[in-house]
Amino acid sequence: YTNQTSNNMYAESIFKYLGYQRFGKGTYANGAKVISEYLKTHGIESSGVNIVDGSGLSRMDKVTTDFVCRFLTEIYRMPNFKDFAKTMAEAGKSGTAKYMLNGLPENISVKIKSGTMDGIKAYCGYVTTAKGDDICFSVICNDYECSASQMQKLLEKILFKIALL
Repeated sequence: YTNQTSNNMYAESIFKYLGYQRFGKGTYANGAKVISEYLKTHGIESSGVNIVDGSGLSRMDKVTTDFVCRFLTEIYRMPNFKDFAKTMAEAGKSGTAKYMLNGLPENISVKIKSGTMDGIKAYCGYVTTAKGDDICFSVICNDYECSASQMQKLLEKILFKIALL
């Protein structure tokens, strides 16, 4: 539900709960430590990444598209990937992406997680192309000068082109 609807309160609660489970106290700092440990355990380089909350709404949070793709690639390799993929919104079908990518052929699937703040819009996830290839993607736009709806249309054009590869 949290990924499907981008419910920030749930994301914050999960983040703090991870800290509670591992360190006995559910704080932002402990949640961040759990994430850092996870990344190290799975060999995911995290230089340039700063995670201070669970929702990504802090202006101090920082990720790169390279990091997001490396992270999603690692998740893709895990045995429970299909369960994880079910948590993501599907373009044209569910969650926050229900009205995205209209006109996408039926044999193409886009599993997506979005992120939005003033002047920031991000989409990341997986595309299953018509050929059956799975492609990981991450697009983050910062400090754009057009309207949010114009930026969404531009990002959807990019995703449409990726999906048709």
